[in-house]
Amino acid sequence: MLTDWNKDRILEILLECARIAHRIKTDPLIEIKDDSTPVSNADREIEEYLNNSFGAENILGEETFERRDWTELMEQLYHGKGLIVDPIDGTANFINRRSLWAISIGYAENGFLKEGAVFAPERGELMISEAGTTWFAVTGKSYPDRAEILKVLQPAHSPTRAFGKHSCCNLSQSMTKSGIFTGTNPVISTGSCVCSGLDLVLEKDAVYMSYAKLWDLAGILPCLRNLDFYASDRRGRNLLDCVISPETYCLDQAAKVPFRLCSPAWIGNSREALETIIPQCIFEN
Repeated sequence: MLTDWNKDRILEILLECARIAHRIKTDPLIEIKDDSTPVSNADREIEEYLNNSFGAENILGEETFERRDWTELMEQLYHGKGLIVDPIDGTANFINRRSLWAISIGYAENGFLKEGAVFAPERGELMISEAGTTWFAVTGKSYPDRAEILKVLQPAHSPTRAFGKHSCCNLSQSMTKSGIFTGTNPVISTGSCVCSGLDLVLEKDAVYMSYAKLWDLAGILPCLRNLDFYASDRRGRNLLDCVISPETYCLDQAAKVPFRLCSPAWIGNSREALETIIPQCIFEN
């Protein structure tokens, strides 16, 4: 059941989620949802495991949120505590045998994302926050065990790599499908919000553009907040304030895409990076 955030327990939960995914990945069952995005039985089995571990009444998850009473769910988000989970972030990569996918767990209390944890099993990378510190492990091994993670787990540091014309910009799927980037910086699209967050901390990318949903972001935002990254949407709203509000996310049950960001947002390693890249992004729709 749900208790206060405990880094050790969350690590054990993430390792079990990875074991479920590893068992399924070679031959997943795939469906296409009403929003034209894929879902696999790994997504569903992991979310059910998380529901059983913490109590379904304490979980906001991509695959099961529609089972929740909306009024109770909003009351919990604004005035209670709960976990916001994405069992497989990067499902398209997962089902197409790529390694760029991850498991995400965010802890929210009274409308604020307090803690987060993400695990990319095939990359062997873990990021987890606790009490104002973000911890990071790069094991160099696919599907590492607990001992291998703890051996290299250490506090992460704020970005130090200077932004320049060579710096890579990571664009979301929505940007690549319905937008135009007019800048000259090199670009990449990984297809995973979580892996994009990991790459920011690893200083592979200087800027990540996201138009994601709350569960895509809940695990990484508290971690990045601790590391002095910068964030802004088109209206200047700071995504890294970690506030869950209708000004930032579509929290209306009748919304076309519930829990999506109200506006595209950018996370960068410096204010200069955001001020350079944001004006160069144009959405056609």
